Amino acid sequence: MSAMYLVITILGLAASPSGPEFADMAPRGVLVVSGAGAVPDQAIRDFISAAKSEKGHLVVIQGSANGFSAPWKGLSETTLPKISILQARNRSEAERPEFSEVINKATGVWFADGSSGEMAAIYAGTPLAERLSALLGRGGVVGGAPGNILGSAIITDANEKHEPKAGLGLLPGVIISPELKREKFEQLISKAAARIQGRSGLVIDDQTALIARGRQIQVLGKGSAHWVSFNSEKPRVTTLPTGTRDDLVRLHRFGGNSP
Repeated sequence: MSAMYLVITILGLAASPSGPEFADMAPRGVLVVSGAGAVPDQAIRDFISAAKSEKGHLVVIQGSANGFSAPWKGLSETTLPKISILQARNRSEAERPEFSEVINKATGVWFADGSSGEMAAIYAGTPLAERLSALLGRGGVVGGAPGNILGSAIITDANEKHEPKAGLGLLPGVIISPELKREKFEQLISKAAARIQGRSGLVIDDQTALIARGRQIQVLGKGSAHWVSFNSEKPRVTTLPTGTRDDLVRLHRFGGNSP
């Protein structure tokens, strides 16, 4: 079976942004963006720690009516925060201000299971999305497995026109596609990049996660992250193996190469 991938494409700008503009693209707080498959244990520990462990309040937004698979299950040495569960049945429910009020007091939010496209259609542009941004702004943590919904938009393999759909916007200027089979990656992302004038992207392997603490990123898990530049007709991929630490602003400006 082909490996599955989480693809993140940085939205193109009319002109190359300056240093301060790139710095503004770095997320506030902590983001845990997981690829498909099992979330690395260390990524979950980092998520729980950022959510203040037993002193915190974790909100799980589940995408399935049949419950969710908790990635922290089995980490017996990890002390969990208080947990609340949210699930909107439709967009109208998500748009009600009282629906997501619990996030105002949360220290962390985790998106669990379900279709990221359907979840984005329900939650993008609602008070919940605004409250997630505020959570990051006060130093909180947001994560998901896979973390498709966290970007400014989503492109799905099922959408033949490859048109971006709104995401939560927690990674400013970033468009995220759901996990893809490897053989479809270059075809899909090249079409998407041409349509949105995309400059670069990020691919996260199965059982791998990218942790973003402001502008500092770290790759954890069994695979790698792959920075993709679209400065030529064919995407150029720079692999960031597990354990790599890098600067998100540097990657935005220079791709995988040093200046």
